[in-house]
Amino acid sequence: MGGKLNRESLEVEKTQPKFKDGDIVALVVRKCTHIAIFQSRQGAYIGFHAVLCQNDELLLEEPFREDVGDIELRLATDSEKQQLFEALAKESKQWDAGKKMIIDLKQKVELKPFDKVLVRHQKTEEWSANIFSHTDKTDEYLDYVCVNGRWEFCIPYEGNESLLGTTKDVEDRYD
Repeated sequence: MGGKLNRESLEVEKTQPKFKDGDIVALVVRKCTHIAIFQSRQGAYIGFHAVLCQNDELLLEEPFREDVGDIELRLATDSEKQQLFEALAKESKQWDAGKKMIIDLKQKVELKPFDKVLVRHQKTEEWSANIFSHTDKTDEYLDYVCVNGRWEFCIPYEGNESLLGTTKDVEDRYD
């Protein structure tokens, strides 16, 4: 039969399997399947680290849902897991199973000759403006070659204009 007998109503109730923090689950609500990273169940509420809705909307702000008996949870299939991981990657995010949290991915930046950049030698130095030339891995630390020298740190100027002349760290991580 598969269920639990409710002694008051004498009906067999469908039981939900137990999930642990970090399990990738399929969340079926009214015939709509969403893919989620399970966080916890507290009373009538189920918490998730992330939910990929059926309409491809990705919810990352600790989504939760009240379970009023209309939710079926099951382990996600490999293809469902892949869909969720691809949606996270599109947002420059990744699931870290060890830390049980969503982390930011480093952004891949393809600098081209003559791109405007911000450069510095060390994290305590101020960012200064420069023009990118090329990368050269022959120096142990100074990979970025620009118009006026070699630099350890080099990021696109566009989008980081507010860092010019400051020692602030970059909010977006670049690789």
